[in-house]
Amino acid sequence: MSTQFSLPVRADEAAAPLLAGRQSVRPLSALLLYGSATLGLAVGLERVLGFLSNVLAARIAGPQTFGAYSLALATAGAIATYAGAGIGTTATRFSGQYRTATKGYRRFIVALAVVAMSSATLAALLMLVGAVPLGRWVLKNEGLIVFLRLSAASSAAIVLLDCCRGLLVGQQKYQAMLLLSVVSGVGLILVLPLAARISAGVMILGQGTVALCCVAAFLALAKRFGLWPDDDHDRDAGPGIGSVLTFGLVQFSAFAGITVASWWMASLVVRSDATLKQMGLYAIASQFRGLVALAPGLCAQVGYSLLTDESGSQYGGPKHVMLVNSFLASTLATMTATCGIVLAPWLLGLVYGRSFSGAEAAVVILLATAVVHMSGVPAAQRLNIVGLRLAGIISTIWAVLIAMLGIWLVPRAGAKGAALAFLASHTFSQLLVILALGRLGELAKGYLALFSTTTIGSALLGGLGYWRSYGPNRIALTIALAALSILMWVVLWHVGRRTRCLPEWKTIWVRLHQQRDVAHS
Repeated sequence: MSTQFSLPVRADEAAAPLLAGRQSVRPLSALLLYGSATLGLAVGLERVLGFLSNVLAARIAGPQTFGAYSLALATAGAIATYAGAGIGTTATRFSGQYRTATKGYRRFIVALAVVAMSSATLAALLMLVGAVPLGRWVLKNEGLIVFLRLSAASSAAIVLLDCCRGLLVGQQKYQAMLLLSVVSGVGLILVLPLAARISAGVMILGQGTVALCCVAAFLALAKRFGLWPDDDHDRDAGPGIGSVLTFGLVQFSAFAGITVASWWMASLVVRSDATLKQMGLYAIASQFRGLVALAPGLCAQVGYSLLTDESGSQYGGPKHVMLVNSFLASTLATMTATCGIVLAPWLLGLVYGRSFSGAEAAVVILLATAVVHMSGVPAAQRLNIVGLRLAGIISTIWAVLIAMLGIWLVPRAGAKGAALAFLASHTFSQLLVILALGRLGELAKGYLALFSTTTIGSALLGGLGYWRSYGPNRIALTIALAALSILMWVVLWHVGRRTRCLPEWKTIWVRLHQQRDVAHS
């Protein structure tokens, strides 16, 4: 076996030892997949129930009332996102370092609560103070001022609920997360249609009440969930308010940079074509990319709290956790993206119609971008933990680079130019992340092989797909794309075996039975 791929332990071997009594460590791959599936179910269930509640409310209230409610809620959500300063991500990140039974957990919870309450208060005040200028000068409709003020409670509740969800994910309380989603979804189903019979203001208050009830339910069940802090005699252990706030502000700056860069790219596409056709093609391609990123994004969210030295130690170390999560994200993204690239012409015609056939090149390039981006998310998350300053610098470089590439490429190629700008900037930023981790001694063995496979494979698929969108031999190029996709899957499987990222399902099955026997005994 090549030393480049050698690792001290296999994922399931590192997870095999029992802790104490009835407690056991779930194998890493099984934990990531189980957590991602449960989190996906929770998010999906809440969105479906929320969609149904909105449909019922819209049918009852009518366009005008529902429009006022939607505008106020969208504004409250935007304000909460910025005022919250990444509170959910912050809760997830520090949860991996401070578990419920460790020293410092109490101080972490206190610091998190202070930051969350301060952010929620700031969000509510911004809505109250900003209601008049937003309604009078921005929206040009003073009748909306009262609705914007009423949404202050919703804005504060969104911040608090985001913190609760981040803490549940970080502490691996996935069933509690599912329960919270059920409470939120069912609450909206019960409240919104009834409120829609009265007025938009009552709908806004009803939505805020449901969100606050979810927060209250979380607090009431925190002890049952195992999240309530015990008396910690070592009160100096754990992060202070400054540490929690600093991390959140860096996450907020990265989010703001991504938001501004994405808006800037969309504005360049609009300016490049007065008919807005290129914008339509770019929007469709972005939707395909978003679908590919769903499953890997859930894996990355579940694995974030396992990337600290404390939580990763029981799974072979944080480097191995990063490698395994990168492999899972790469595999999930590659499987869906390659199918989309091969079938792009037919999917566009079937779903959107022939008028969107011009989006094929942009779709193919952004699907390749999704593979490069999502496969590198765990590495970027690890850098956030061990080199927060470097992570902030790389995020800034990414935002500046994509803005410059957009200015150069979009006027020449429209939606395709925007897609190429995203592919180039994400590839370059991932290289910077690898260099930073290598400098800090945090790069896992075998990660370069994984990165090379996804990056080179994505570039080849994107190039062939771009050629097919213009070439006459579409069938031959489609066969070549299919063959290249299969080859990429095989190479990924080989890398996974050599780096010991693929779980030994037979071993996992045997050890789960052994753990069950120990629990019964």
